[in-house]
Amino acid sequence: MRVSLCWLAGVAAVSAVLLSSSASVLAADIAVEPEPAIDENFWYLSLHGGIKFGEDWDDGSEYFGDIEFNADNGWRAGGAIGYSLTSIFALEGEISFMNQDIESDYDWESYTISAIPLSEDCCDGGDVSVLTGMVNVVAGVMVGTFMRPYVGAGIGVAHVSLNDVGLPAPFDLDDSDNVFAMQGFAGVDLMLSEGFALGARYRLLHLGDVKLEDNDGGEHDLDPDLLHSIEVVLTVGF
Repeated sequence: MRVSLCWLAGVAAVSAVLLSSSASVLAADIAVEPEPAIDENFWYLSLHGGIKFGEDWDDGSEYFGDIEFNADNGWRAGGAIGYSLTSIFALEGEISFMNQDIESDYDWESYTISAIPLSEDCCDGGDVSVLTGMVNVVAGVMVGTFMRPYVGAGIGVAHVSLNDVGLPAPFDLDDSDNVFAMQGFAGVDLMLSEGFALGARYRLLHLGDVKLEDNDGGEHDLDPDLLHSIEVVLTVGF
């Protein structure tokens, strides 16, 4: 009887070991849930700077009729804080400033004040500056592991200033106006490392009519062409 009891106890011990091993094997065979995907929602900061190309500004002047101002090539710089909504779309707020020299394209020699002819260079000089605040929607996709082309569009306001623009005395222009602004842009980012990208962008900016007064109180209604620029963009994600 004692031998039988010992034999039964041994069988029970061996069975327990086998059951424990089987349970471990079954647990190992159970599929492990995949790790959650990396969160695609993040904040980023971008800084840009580049060339602001020249354009024409048509002026319906109260005193002089139609005048055309020619803006030279200038510069622009700014920055944006954005939030990535998905792997494709982002929303950002942007502030940018641009400046360029400007002069009138008008035959001032044919214009007279009190029968006194004006010289050709009577009305040179001055500059135009534009400060914009925009809300942009950006859409882009990764191509491979290091390139991200994108497009975007935005709306906002622009503070436009014409500074010391020469007109026949006493009609010089030195005034500013706030107008509606909208823009579109396209660019490409190259990933330098995780969270850092360097790229280039082309931008078109539209401004509403700019209403100014010259130093004698005369009204000027300026309608600028589309504003073009090419920029270098540095983006940092955080």
